[in-house]
Parts: sequence; structure tokens; C-alpha cells
Amino acid sequence: LYSMLLLPFALLMYPASRIGDRIPRAALLAGGTLLYGAAIASLAVVPREALVLSMVLAGVASSLMYGTVLCYAVTLAPMPARGRMMALVNTAGALGMLLGPMVGGVLVAIGRGGSDPLQAYRNVFFLAGLVCLLWVVVLAPWLAGRLALERRTHAFAAQPN
Repeated sequence: LYSMLLLPFALLMYPASRIGDRIPRAALLAGGTLLYGAAIASLAVVPREALVLSMVLAGVASSLMYGTVLCYAVTLAPMPARGRMMALVNTAGALGMLLGPMVGGVLVAIGRGGSDPLQAYRNVFFLAGLVCLLWVVVLAPWLAGRLALERRTHAFAAQPN
């Protein structure tokens, strides 16, 4: 199932970053984060047959988020710092891919013991979705400022292919 997240993520990274030439990147980042959170939270409740769809949606959302963050790393950092910024973004992504499952596993281990052996897993997926929602809420002022700036400085619909 994890490959169902990674495949669309890998295949859509470039197109997702190019979408930011037509749609404000702040909207892509917020929307991608909310979609990712919903897809991850859905893993707690969808039937087994729908798990693949949830993972594919998480992969699509991941490409929107990561492609946007990479574009921001290049465009918002001053020229001399761009290489370091790209390294930091990739380091943070790798750390998240390492620590996320580790923290989830610890939380599942702590939460076990009830009558439903899967409830601890469900709680972790719900928590992950909630964290995505909270991230968007906490960063809403920054995202709104970026969105306003991007709308003022780009004519998204008028850009050629």
C-alpha cells in the first residue's frame, strides 16, 4: 500500500510543481496539506477495498505539498542560500519520513490494550489528519499573505504553456 502513495508522489512531482505556475502556490500548499490530512485520516475508517484510493490521494497531495515547498525554497531564498535551503527541505522531508512512522508506532504501542486491537492505529491516523489541519490553521496568516501576494504579482490564467 505504501507504494500506492509513493508512485503518484514520484510521478506527479514535476507536474505538481508546474501547476504552481498557474495556481497560487499558497493555495496548492494549503489544499495539498488538507487533502493529505483527509487521506491519512481516512485510513482509519475506509473499508479495506478503499485503502488503495486513500493512499493514491495521499500521494497526489504529497506531490502538491512537496513540489510547492521545493519551489518556495528556490524562489523565496536569496541566491547564495538556495543550495542550503534545498538541502534543508530535503533533510526535513527525509527526517519526516523517518520520524513520522516511528512516532506513529510509539503512539500505537502506548494506545494498545483496549477491546479493539485496531483502535490505536485509528487514533494515530486521526491524529495525523488533525495535525495537518492544525498546521494549515496555525499558518493561515502566512498562507493568506502569500496567497494575496501571489495573486497580485502573477497573472495565472494568462500565462502561456
